[in-house]
Amino acid sequence: MVSKVIVIELLPCISATKILQERAFSNSKIEIKYGTKIEAIYGNDQVEAVEILDVQTEEKSLLKVDGVLIHVGIEPNTDFLGGNVPLNEKGQILANERMETEIPGILAAGDVRHDSPCQISTAVGDGTTAALSVIRYLGGL
Repeated sequence: MVSKVIVIELLPCISATKILQERAFSNSKIEIKYGTKIEAIYGNDQVEAVEILDVQTEEKSLLKVDGVLIHVGIEPNTDFLGGNVPLNEKGQILANERMETEIPGILAAGDVRHDSPCQISTAVGDGTTAALSVIRYLGGL
């Protein structure tokens, strides 16, 4: 569908699973720029370019592109909980199979839940399970 995909990776290597790395390296349409980050996105009605920074040399350059897909990361956003809900060592919320935490009425679903495989399909399932648990919880009030 595209002529080229450029992966901008801040780390000095990619951290994907071995099979995904092999697929990326064997695909001539994929280029990976290591130790690089996007500083700015430019364009008027659509994306036209990104400014990238080589983190080692601190050299900036302009890369003409037609689009940008941003992957935010895998660090769970749980700071807002202020330590009121138990977390694991990765900062994910501890919850049981019904998505319930040890605090009644507080549930966790998706990538923020401990032991989550961090996949859209399981996050959707978690959301359904959490919704049913909320209905049970509210029915018991």
